[in-house]
Order: sequence, then C-alpha cells, then structure tokens
Amino acid sequence: MRRIHIPLQNLEKFSFMNSFFSVGSCFSENAAKYLSTLGLKTFSNPFGVVYNPYSIYEQFLHITKKDEYLADELACYKDKYFLFCHSAADDDSVADTVLQAANKKLHAAKDFFAQSDVILITLGSAVIYETETSQYTSCCSDNKKIITANCHRVPQSKMTRRVLTHDECCKYLSDCIEILKIAKPDANIIFTISPAKHYPGEPLLDSLSKSRLKSALSQVIENYDDKIFYFPSYEIFRDELCDKKWYKSDGTHPNRKAVSFIMKRFAAYAFTAETQSAMKEIAEIQKLLRHRPTSPESDANFELLKKATERTFMIKHADTTPLRFETACRLAENFYNDKNAANLIDKLLGDENDTKSRIFKLTAFFRREIDLQSLPTHVFSDRRLSSMLISFLTKHGV
Repeated sequence: MRRIHIPLQNLEKFSFMNSFFSVGSCFSENAAKYLSTLGLKTFSNPFGVVYNPYSIYEQFLHITKKDEYLADELACYKDKYFLFCHSAADDDSVADTVLQAANKKLHAAKDFFAQSDVILITLGSAVIYETETSQYTSCCSDNKKIITANCHRVPQSKMTRRVLTHDECCKYLSDCIEILKIAKPDANIIFTISPAKHYPGEPLLDSLSKSRLKSALSQVIENYDDKIFYFPSYEIFRDELCDKKWYKSDGTHPNRKAVSFIMKRFAAYAFTAETQSAMKEIAEIQKLLRHRPTSPESDANFELLKKATERTFMIKHADTTPLRFETACRLAENFYNDKNAANLIDKLLGDENDTKSRIFKLTAFFRREIDLQSLPTHVFSDRRLSSMLISFLTKHGV
C-alpha cells in the first residue's frame, strides 16, 4: 500500500540564531528536547505539561502579565498546597515552598520568553476539568469556577469534565495569539496538535477532542496574514506512520523513533539548508559519542574523542554546550588521570558558567580531587550522565 505523504505549509526559515519557547502537551517537551540536542536554544513547559487551549492561554497570560504568584492564589487539598494552573511537580505541604518554586519558574520563563522569537504550541485535548475554589481549604480569597491545568490528585467527583465548544476553542486560541502578538510582535507562532491519544480508553471522546482542536485552529489561523503557522504532527503520525510499531508500549504515545521522524520533517521545512547541515553533523557526532568501545581506555578511543572535539569546534552558531558536555564526560570517564585528556576537557569547557561549573566539579570527581558528596545533585538528572557515573563507580570500585 502506498504511504500517504502529508504536505507541509510554507514556513519562514529558522537558524541557530532563533530561540524556541514551547508550551503544551508532552509532545511539546519531546520537540524541544529534540531541537535542543541539535544545537537550538529552547525552553519548554515552565509550569509543567498542559493540554487544553485555555490552560495554554493562561500560562502565556501569566508569563506576559503577572509579576509573581501570591498566597491567595494557592489551593489546598489534604494538606497539600498547589496552583491549579501548574502541574503537580511542586505540590508541597508548606505553602511558602510552593510559592517560591512557582515564582522561580515564572521568572525563568519570563527571562527566556524575552529573548525567544519562535513560539511552539502543542495542543493536546479540548477536554477540560472545571472546579469551584470554595471546595478547597485554601488561601483563595473568592469563590469562582476555574478550568484546571492539572488535577493535583483531587478526586474527579470534585470536578466537572466537559469538551470545550468550537467557539470556546476559537476564543482561547485567539486570546493566546493576541497576547503573544502584543508581547512579541515579531515572533513566529507555530501550532501543532499532539499525536498522542489523550483518552485512549475513550476513542469517541478522543476523536471529538482532536477534531474540535483542528477545526478551531483552522478557523483562527485564517484570520491572520503572517507569522502564524500550523505543523501537522498529528496528521503525520496518524496517517503517514499508521502502524503500531511507531507507538510506545502503552499504545498511546509516539515512541522515540516516531518523534524523530516527525521532527526531521519539521527540521526539513523549518530550517535553512546551512542549519540543517550543521544539525546533521551534530547528530553524527552524538552517534559517535554513544558508541561503546570494547577498549574504552585505549588510544583509539582517545583519538575518537579528540576527533569529536575537533568536529564540534567546526560547528558555527549552534549551541554545542550539550555536545561539549557529553564529550567532556566521556573523556573524564575513561581518561580521568590523563593530562592530554585534561587539556581537551578544558578546551571543551571554555569559560566557566553555571553549566560548566558542574562539569568542572564532575571532572574533578573523576580525577579524585573531590568526593561524591560534593557533586551537585542535579548532575544525576541526566540519564546519560548518570549512566556514565554508575559505569565509572562500578569500574573503579569507588
């Protein structure tokens, strides 16, 4: 059977000089991660994953209008404080802890948003959950019905589930665009619909939800002349990749191979030829670094890492910090007491900043200049780096 090929809308061509701010479903995070690993400056979902048009609009409203979150905006359920407009990642039994985390994320989002010029919005669902603030023993100063971005483990019996109407979807999407156009008049706004099944156990609801998002987007985008685009990630996944092999084991989300396929299509139509060539080179160096040699401490492996370093410095304009970070870790992992390796690591790290200072501490640990307890805990948040550390600890019996 001949595979369907989804046509792509003409889009302004981007380069490493552009910064991408993405908000929306988990696919938004997957897209940002893919672009980041290939040298793009990205920032994704500062307040956690969001799905419906209203919650996405609300997040941009806060980023552009709000100075900080206040105590009377918190809700509380079973001794846990939270913000209904955020994910559950920062829920805590201490109200001030929640506020501090929320405001830290708000300021970080504002800072990156100020320099971003491409806004990527991934809609996940037209299904919303509404609740009344009076139901919660909270600091809320008034009682009103609100649309939540996350349930925060509040029972569904305290919420009302419904599907946004076509007009509601259009309104919230239009409001979102208007806010962004006022705050960033020269920014490009790219909408897409998440390919994941939001309600896999309710196919009729999921189909209605996705179709309502698509219908509203089509109508709203027609009202704008330029700088508003639609990328068909949903259609590519459902029609071009119409096979179970492209799904994760849960049968709901696209797997890594599918995300890569979709994002390669995005890169092919969204970036200049020069940028695509550099992205391809970065991908090849990453593949080289992930090769596990049979003799990791051999001269051949050292020469391979040296070549990776030289190729990395040939790449212009891209943010190669993750690539340099990974190369430095490989060198530190296998040649931690080698002076030539130390010189390469110093070259890769360059001037010290927050990220690089962590690498300095990591390499100092590999050189046995500091102990494990002195390492910053967020060093372990990267799976690949954690794997390197575990490998090193096992190999050297530390």
